[in-house]
Order: sequence, then structure tokens, then C-alpha cells
Amino acid sequence: MNKEKRKYDVVVVGELNVDLILNSMDQFPKTGREIFARQMHLTLGSSAAILASNLSSLGASVVFLGQVGNDVFGKLVIESLENAGVDTQYIIVNDHTPTGASIGLQHDDDRAMVTFAGAMESLKFESLPLHVLDEARHLHFSSYFFSTGAATQHRAVV
Repeated sequence: MNKEKRKYDVVVVGELNVDLILNSMDQFPKTGREIFARQMHLTLGSSAAILASNLSSLGASVVFLGQVGNDVFGKLVIESLENAGVDTQYIIVNDHTPTGASIGLQHDDDRAMVTFAGAMESLKFESLPLHVLDEARHLHFSSYFFSTGAATQHRAVV
């Protein structure tokens, strides 16, 4: 068995966005009506980023390949990952497309989600430093369906 030491335990490739969670509502909104939430929380979103953050917090060496916009949400995503110990040096900061966001509406035991894909939608394989894959023991590619730029490119190659 090859026990070659790799720089990273995991390389995560995937979507990056923030989550804006609105809680403590009396009901879900209806078209043409305004309701109020009594709690709000802005946090790191996306299954890929949350996985990377959690793995790093557990002691794994994690690097992220993805894309954010050059905006306040992109800065929040990168800062949150770095605070968890994730290597963010390869995250692309796109000046032309904003960072994605999901808005979660929580009422009782149910929720509704609205997502703006933003920069994660235009991520392309050709933009990623794929040499990093050779430096990791494991690859986790998350939410392929969000990366329509990469999915289109993949279909063209196949």
C-alpha cells in the first residue's frame, strides 16, 4: 500500500455561497403581502463549504477550489473558511459575477429556500488549478448541478 504523504487530506471542489436564514415567522409569505421574521442569521452556506469547514475543524487538512464574487458575501465566505482552517488560496474571486446566496425561510418545522447561484454557476474546470488534485488524498466534488459552467464543459468533453 502506498503511504505517500500528500499536502492535503481533502480537496473540495464546489459551490460557495452565503445563507441568509429568516426564523420565527408566524406564517410563510404570500404573494403581495409582507410578513416579519423575528430572527435573522447570515452565515457560510453551501454544502461544499460547510463540509470543508467541518472537516478542517476536525483536524483534516483541506483546500477549496471554487469561485466567489468580489463582494462582501465573497469576503464572508473566504473569511469563514479561513477561520475554520481551510486553505483558500485557490478560490477564484470573480470581478464580474456576484457571490451566490440562499435565503431560507423557517416556519415551525418547515422551510422554503430561494437560491441565487451567482459566481458558482460560472465556475469552469479550465479556471481551476487541477494540479492540486495530485496533492490530496481525497477529492470531494459537491453539487455538480450548481456548476453549470463546469457541467457544460464536461458534456462537451465527453
